[in-house]
Amino acid sequence: MTAILLSLVELQNVPGGVELFSTQLQRAFKDLRVVTAQEARENGFFPKSDFSPLKEPWIAKSVCDYVQSMKKEWNPEVVISNGMMGWKLDGKEMGCPVITQFHGGYAPYADYAIPKTSLEYYRTRFIYARYERLCGKKSAARASNSDFTQQLVQDYYGISSKSIPLGIDFESFQPVSKNRSRKKLGIPLDKTVALFVGRPSTVKGFDVIQSIPKQFADVLFVWITFPAVQSVEPNVRSVGPVPHHQLNEYYSAADVVLNPTRFEGFGYVSLEALSCNTPLIATATGALVEEKPPNAVLLKKPGVESYSKALDGFLQDPFAENSRKWVKERYPIDSFIQSYMDWRESGFSD
Repeated sequence: MTAILLSLVELQNVPGGVELFSTQLQRAFKDLRVVTAQEARENGFFPKSDFSPLKEPWIAKSVCDYVQSMKKEWNPEVVISNGMMGWKLDGKEMGCPVITQFHGGYAPYADYAIPKTSLEYYRTRFIYARYERLCGKKSAARASNSDFTQQLVQDYYGISSKSIPLGIDFESFQPVSKNRSRKKLGIPLDKTVALFVGRPSTVKGFDVIQSIPKQFADVLFVWITFPAVQSVEPNVRSVGPVPHHQLNEYYSAADVVLNPTRFEGFGYVSLEALSCNTPLIATATGALVEEKPPNAVLLKKPGVESYSKALDGFLQDPFAENSRKWVKERYPIDSFIQSYMDWRESGFSD
């Protein structure tokens, strides 16, 4: 018997939050098999339409149909659905429990991060959210990646879930010499460096990041985006994708990390930066809603004006505190791994 995790995308070398969760879950479940939309497609299970308003629900249906067809061969002990991915599966037909893992939720994601003037808002808020709620309602049990997500899932979907906060790998993300990191990365030693890590999307606040450099000519802005995005501003260095385990060098080389994301269920970037004792200016979302960490300025709403003001304040009065201890006490990866192992041992009881 094995555990099955349903994922929309492959586990990449430069993972997003959901993919990083999936790789960490593999450390808890040594027998975990990650089933992706690509694998389902390669085995002849195609969504009805890649261009439909139901694009992701149809992709999820294809994955569910593929898993259903393989149940005798795989004989799963449990199927874990990232968000809506398992909406079509029935635990009785599968002969095992189907668990939903929430990473923030489509409905709050739409309200927090997508303009209501966009058609994408309505597709996410009312179609994708409907299937995610359906998946959660019919599941044998549910987990959320933070207390923040747990509350959102309750408020938006009326669904209770078990909060299992994600973890930070402190061996990978620890402070190293700023001079050494800069020499290794070819970053000038005499520059103030502001770092951004994330997708170049409005959800991650990249529109804010693009607007700030022209206001701070003496600051070197380093963008780690996937894909890479070039800038016309002379004080911007666009790095492009960096393997996750190498981000530690960039966090350590930076004077401050800027994270104007509009919504996170958990928020790896902010906590990884704080684990490296790098000062942080970030939006109060995800895990950062729950407590005020040291070494950080948290903003209620992301915007060019608010982030420019916060960065100017930092440049005039820099701060540097030991935030690593705070993160280690609250988000150790070993605790996440053990919590999931214990939950499995209990038969995924609430």
